[in-house]
Amino acid sequence: MPGRHHHSAPKYNEDPSTLQHFLSDVQATCVNSGLYLDTDYIKWAIYYAPIGDAELWEELDSRKGTSWADFTAELLKLYPGSGSETELEYYVEKNALLPMDSRLRLGEYHGEFLKMYDYLKKHGRISEREAEKVFIRGFDMSFRTRLRGFLQLTNPKHHPHDPFPITTVVEAAAHLL
Repeated sequence: MPGRHHHSAPKYNEDPSTLQHFLSDVQATCVNSGLYLDTDYIKWAIYYAPIGDAELWEELDSRKGTSWADFTAELLKLYPGSGSETELEYYVEKNALLPMDSRLRLGEYHGEFLKMYDYLKKHGRISEREAEKVFIRGFDMSFRTRLRGFLQLTNPKHHPHDPFPITTVVEAAAHLL
């Protein structure tokens, strides 16, 4: 394995959006060096991480385990902006603070939500039902109340405890706007 300052060593620049790439680079470097165990990947990720991050990562519960998947999932949850469920929840909460006042805003919210959702779904971190429950929370309270009323009025047989499909919510929201 290359030393941490070697030009071929994986580098994490402390930008959460690059964390996933850093972790992939660590794993690839390990494999190229003949190391195939999850515990090796964990050890070397900590070795290559900046000192402040490395100290934090050393204390994680998943660090003491033997699963690279568990370790990376725990790391990604710590860093908003890294493509985690936490990032999606943060985005939805942040969006709910803004008034839903145009179809342009609706399109921006929907598009960004789908990008995050698709990534999480592809990595088995969120189900379609969970996404449907989270999506509607991204509308400001006043608009969300109107939206839920409209959805119930136009879908009277829909069980009130079941979330609506995202496409149905977007269509209803566009109608209200």
